Amino acid sequence: MIRLQDIQTLWQYIQQQQRQIDSLTKKVQALQQEIVELKKRPPVSVDKIEYSFDQLKVETLAGTLNIGLSPSELSGIKDYAVNVKGQNPPDHQQLLPQLLDASNRFIDENLHRLIETYEGQLQRSIAPEMKEHIKRDLTKQLPERIGFYLNQCKEEPPEVVKEKILAKIKADIEQALAVFISKIPEME
Repeated sequence: MIRLQDIQTLWQYIQQQQRQIDSLTKKVQALQQEIVELKKRPPVSVDKIEYSFDQLKVETLAGTLNIGLSPSELSGIKDYAVNVKGQNPPDHQQLLPQLLDASNRFIDENLHRLIETYEGQLQRSIAPEMKEHIKRDLTKQLPERIGFYLNQCKEEPPEVVKEKILAKIKADIEQALAVFISKIPEME
């Protein structure tokens, strides 16, 4: 036989369930309204920050050294350096091959060690093929970079210019490597 107390307990339970259903219904309606409002907003894109070659541009007071950019991609990057080809004074023009040779030698002898140093300091890892790509990129940019610095030093004596430019090239390479490697995701 069903007792009145059981019916009251059941009725209280049903009312509690109804209140919970009402509350959940209101929440669902609020969420649906929020979804409608969000769909009306313009989309916001927040991507995971990962390095891609076209993101790296290291600015210095003396100019820009880019790693990983093809010549076609460079056209989209604003660089206020003057194209210095053919603008070097005759005294400094003879330094270009010497500076290229010394800079290439620096890259050949030190690039691997520098990369390993920055990998260790920044806890990053670079694939061997990427290291070769970096080397090719840096080597490819040397003539224009050296020409830029030669144009800046046209009033100084050649022996001072050579040392000064080599120091700037080495510093540019080290800075570009540090920034480039810091953009690579950390090792897990």
